[in-house]
Amino acid sequence: MAIPILNHLDLRSVSELQNAILHKTTSGNASNIEGKIIYDTGSNSPKVFDGSNWIDLGGDIRQVKVTDDGGVAYDVTAGNFDLVISGDTGITTAFVRSGDPLALTQPYTLKIDLDNTSTDMTATNSGVYGSATAIPVITVDRQGRLTNATTASVATALTVDADTGAQDVDLLTDDLQILGTANEIETAVTKPAVGGSPGTDVKVQIGLPNNVTIGNNLTVTTNLSVDGTSNLDDTDIDGTLVVDGTNISLDSTSTLNIDNSNTTNGITIGTATADVPITIGNASSEVTIGDNLTVEGNFTVKGTQTTLNETVKVVENNTIEFEGTTDDTNEIKLTGGDPTAARVVSLPDASGTIALTTDITARQFSTTIGNNSATTINLLNSGASGADKNHGLGADSTQFMIQLIEVDSGLTAMADVVRGSSGAVAITFAQKPDTDKIRVLINKIG
Repeated sequence: MAIPILNHLDLRSVSELQNAILHKTTSGNASNIEGKIIYDTGSNSPKVFDGSNWIDLGGDIRQVKVTDDGGVAYDVTAGNFDLVISGDTGITTAFVRSGDPLALTQPYTLKIDLDNTSTDMTATNSGVYGSATAIPVITVDRQGRLTNATTASVATALTVDADTGAQDVDLLTDDLQILGTANEIETAVTKPAVGGSPGTDVKVQIGLPNNVTIGNNLTVTTNLSVDGTSNLDDTDIDGTLVVDGTNISLDSTSTLNIDNSNTTNGITIGTATADVPITIGNASSEVTIGDNLTVEGNFTVKGTQTTLNETVKVVENNTIEFEGTTDDTNEIKLTGGDPTAARVVSLPDASGTIALTTDITARQFSTTIGNNSATTINLLNSGASGADKNHGLGADSTQFMIQLIEVDSGLTAMADVVRGSSGAVAITFAQKPDTDKIRVLINKIG
């Protein structure tokens, strides 16, 4: 029987398909598959299926069909084809022929013109519209024609309100100035360049000078950071007090931030007297250590210990022990072997269950077949004899992807492959293959 080709043939634009004959049948008997080409023995002409109909490729124009926007079609299959082009509302069409109107060498030109209307722009209302204080207002009809043009005034005054007073700024003539107060507020206006070209953003920056003079009381409701010497007499601080110094004694019911830029001495707490218990936070507090934590004595964790982005070192019996869902005497232990060199075991970037080697079933089978006597060789799940072979991949042969390779040349071989019941696969060759000259690879994909 014919060998089915289940993939595309790519001739790489260098090979020819020679002495080929189109499939001889009729359009009534052929399968309707888009792009399929046959030779219709009923009409004695080649045909191609366009997805809806069989198209005759005989050569002559046999039909002219014109369809408008509304879906109405003018379909001519015989006789003369007359197409009339007429203008809709506001449009006039005309054929113009230059020179001798009877000369066959003179071409016709189809002209399509918009009709004039009573509101067309004329010499009396044409001109330039728009100015520094007015924008043009244009009227266009449904045919896209300019029928009227006027102007509309735009506002040129900007009203600026302050804590006291208000003024209008004329955008055409006035300057808007933003000024600071000496030793209290300073301002700066810039227009930064962008990529070597003049910028388009004007930026106003308002800030404090290096030395600020406060002429009256200063109330701080959030954080106050002081670098240097500060004398705070009878000071009420609502927020965080940050002090860069040596010894400090504070009693705070709010936020206490202790910092020291001396990386040698650092900050010590409770080192003057031995056996002084130090408590940080209550039972519901969270304490964050921003760098390394060194514990000189025992380290006891009461509760759940979570390790993030760190290396867990196991030093006793090379074993990590996990409690199961039920807190009992049964645990899961992960134990390292006795390596003869540095080893790295990586877990994949995926969610799932880690399988033991005893859980992994066979997914692939490879062997060589052929005994120079049989043209049909069976690959069975079990019980093979003679030229047949056992694959042991299960009883569902529809899950098998089968490849044949010629051993001597390494080329892909083609044969008749029939998948049967109980995992049986029958491979039939046109002639008996020599002993072990065909390699079979089965991948179980189910």
